[in-house]
Amino acid sequence: MSIMQSAPVELIHETLSHFIATIHAHDPAPFPWFLGHICRSWRYAFFSMRPFWSKIDIDMGKLLLLSAETADKTPSLTHYDRTCDVVKFYLDIHWDKPLCFHFAMGGNHTAQELACITRLLLMLAGNSKRWQDATLTLVPEQFRSIFQISREGSLPLLTTLNVGVPSENLIAAWDHSHELASLFVNAPRLTEIELCNRVPWNISWSSITKLHLHDVIGSMDVVEILRQTTNLELLHIQNSNTYELPTPAPRGDTTSRTPVLLPKLKVLATCGYSILMHLKAPVLESVYTLGSFKLGEQVPSLLIRSSCRPKELMLLACRAIDAWEVLLSAPTITHLAFGNIDDLGCILRLLVENSHVLPQLRMLVTNTNMTLNDITDLSTFLSTWTKGVSGDSRFYRVRCVYPPKSLGDQVDTVVEDVSSELDNLKRHWEAKGVGFDVGPPSTWNQDEQDWR
Repeated sequence: MSIMQSAPVELIHETLSHFIATIHAHDPAPFPWFLGHICRSWRYAFFSMRPFWSKIDIDMGKLLLLSAETADKTPSLTHYDRTCDVVKFYLDIHWDKPLCFHFAMGGNHTAQELACITRLLLMLAGNSKRWQDATLTLVPEQFRSIFQISREGSLPLLTTLNVGVPSENLIAAWDHSHELASLFVNAPRLTEIELCNRVPWNISWSSITKLHLHDVIGSMDVVEILRQTTNLELLHIQNSNTYELPTPAPRGDTTSRTPVLLPKLKVLATCGYSILMHLKAPVLESVYTLGSFKLGEQVPSLLIRSSCRPKELMLLACRAIDAWEVLLSAPTITHLAFGNIDDLGCILRLLVENSHVLPQLRMLVTNTNMTLNDITDLSTFLSTWTKGVSGDSRFYRVRCVYPPKSLGDQVDTVVEDVSSELDNLKRHWEAKGVGFDVGPPSTWNQDEQDWR
């Protein structure tokens, strides 16, 4: 213990810094609290490292599960009271710092437990002037607990907001929409927002640069939001409900037929294509799509209408025939990624036969299960592709994935053969200077460019 007690403050700070992350208020046990109790110097270092945690996570659904698991040993209210204590501790030690938090409602709670939840919300609302990055998923009645936000005037530090209502409470949310609309009206620094099951929040859309929409009501609902944006740089729409075609505009209504101009939009990620017919994005650089419905029609239409020159294209879970239509309308692509395409070999053969289609392509990523025939097609494609104008193969990169250990009815020997051929292909093209990576299958996030 004497060695620990004599450790210099710098070393203590270095040790503690490895634990600076999100504190989970609903289950704080995994955090090594004992580090603050080793001795007086460690305790002082603990409290002097403000802000110690970068974010606090408060998940009432997980708290409910934890309470149920330990019900025979610990009364549920003990967990709720402890959560309140952790949140208060977090707020106290960060009294002069911006706050980043995640608060999610979930499950059915008793009246006493709900009273604790209200205490938590009131504590957060009382510090709303320090909110910087806030996530709130609440039932409509609980938003009333934070009405004092609007009464106090503003959210001066808020830059990122994620707000939603559980789907089972969506109808009730619409009933309270007029009351809820003004909650986030005065947030002058707000630039990034994520909405789930959208309630018509009154937000200054003109300042938003990043917009994420999940499970919104429909295409026209999104269009009305986008018409109010002027500085949007990233748009991410993840919503099965936007697959349906929008309601035709009434006669004489020219506004709804006019494309929504997004003059600064650089990144578009979507799995709903009916919205695309309303958009025009002249500086679009990156397009990520999921699903095959109307992909081959709406995406090319958007690119042509916008006269843009995108550099990055990711096509997930689509048909080869639709993917090809998109490629024909995007000759400036330099980075191309496929995920779970139905016939990769078909696309590769078409690219060999039409080598002029993507003259600037420098990186190909395939996050899909490949067959031996696909590998043959890939090898042929690489031979054609790397001839290039400059003839310098160092500019080219390829990323593939090994097949999973089990491919349904396929026997292990087939999987081993595919993996072996991929390794052979990797060695062959690496010897020629092509960057060739092979790894396990990965899950891509459309608005995260980790596939590069």
